[in-house]
Amino acid sequence: MSTAFKRVFVVWLWLAATAPSTYSQGQVNFANFAVGVDAPIVTFFGGSGSRLTGPTYAAQLFFAQPGSGNNISSYTPLSGVVPFSSGRGAGYFLGGAKAIPGFYYGSQVSLIVAAFSTTGGASDYYSALVTPNSCTGYSRPVVVTLNGFPIPPPNMVGLSPFGVGFSSPCPIPEPSVSVYILSGLALLLGVRRANPLGSGGVRLRS
Repeated sequence: MSTAFKRVFVVWLWLAATAPSTYSQGQVNFANFAVGVDAPIVTFFGGSGSRLTGPTYAAQLFFAQPGSGNNISSYTPLSGVVPFSSGRGAGYFLGGAKAIPGFYYGSQVSLIVAAFSTTGGASDYYSALVTPNSCTGYSRPVVVTLNGFPIPPPNMVGLSPFGVGFSSPCPIPEPSVSVYILSGLALLLGVRRANPLGSGGVRLRS
């Protein structure tokens, strides 16, 4: 057997061994804003409804067999978290393609999105549950049929918006100085309109 043939044979064996994991591993686009998906996540504590922003908040994906129910404890967390965007992208995360262990191309998987605040050093959803001053929440399940490389991963169509912070206060970014200034000006104008003569003015009848 020639050296060149041996090299080709070794490469062929390597491709045969890695093909199932590389080309057949099921993947999903872990994002709550994509074609067919628009599910912003907010804080609900105190009825604030503020959209989550990174890096104060992050998202984590959980997966299970379809029919596993609505409780996140029945799902397996995928390692790694994705921070939320900020500014105009607040409320959204864009995690890109994520491979789901044990699920292959063409198979269905039930997915739950969990969100949590990183305040206090929480690094994932479960650590946030036991971290003081951290808040959590998760979505309803959504069932997705996975694709595999080189086909683009499917979007999480059916994902619904949800909120975090039902049991504890959630961190909310402090307003900027300009917000305080504008609020003061609005209050001053309101007082002047209510009493155009000033605080000590008296109108006399002729």
